[in-house]
Amino acid sequence: MSLQVEPSHLLSFERPLTRMVKNHLSLENTGSEPIIFKVKTTAPKLYCVRPNVGRVEPHSKVQVEVYLQAFKEEPPLEKPCKDKFLILSATVDAADAMTDLHATWSRIESTEKSRINQTKLRCEYRQPNNTLPPSQEQQQQEAEENMDVSTITANESSLLSVAAAAPAEEKNEALEQARKQLKEMQQKLDAYQGEISHLRQRNINKNNDESPTTTTFVKETRIESTGYPPYIVALVALVAFVFAWVLLSLSSSSSSSS
Repeated sequence: MSLQVEPSHLLSFERPLTRMVKNHLSLENTGSEPIIFKVKTTAPKLYCVRPNVGRVEPHSKVQVEVYLQAFKEEPPLEKPCKDKFLILSATVDAADAMTDLHATWSRIESTEKSRINQTKLRCEYRQPNNTLPPSQEQQQQEAEENMDVSTITANESSLLSVAAAAPAEEKNEALEQARKQLKEMQQKLDAYQGEISHLRQRNINKNNDESPTTTTFVKETRIESTGYPPYIVALVALVAFVFAWVLLSLSSSSSSSS
């Protein structure tokens, strides 16, 4: 006899069990003679089997549907399922194939038990696909949350470091540019002062050689020119402003770093 039962060892029913749950058995006859079968269970009040008696023709399959009745309350996860199924099978000849299956089974179980083959299955209540028991699921969720918090904290620290470094670089660059501008203005101021000294010396030399009238005019001109030109005054004021700004920036930077 060649009756293949699938599943061959374990029949599973998916939680929640407060609803009717369906599963099935596949019975395949790989031989050349008809096979009759009968399905029994240790908990007939909990399970409905359709069909529970039948015949499988040679080289064909039959599907048996198994229904688990709904529970009033969900069974505890730690409570194992002790229910079992027993599939009885036997080959029959042409005469037996024409008789009533229940009558045939009654006769075989009474007088021809040696013809019977048995396949035993145990039952289990399992969690839905891709899920964990509540305790494990909670632990996994907490681990994921902790990982997310650590990742967010690390990212925030990195962003703060970048944000703190950027203003410092910009400030250093601005200070360097201010120093260059201050140096250029100082050079221009020195050049202007040298030019003014040279002009004054020329006026003094001319005064010694010219007439009194001209000397008087030159003196008046020299007196008027003893003050700095307006653009020199503006340049000096600008240099003083830039220098004060640089000192203020340096002091602020020192306070922040300390």
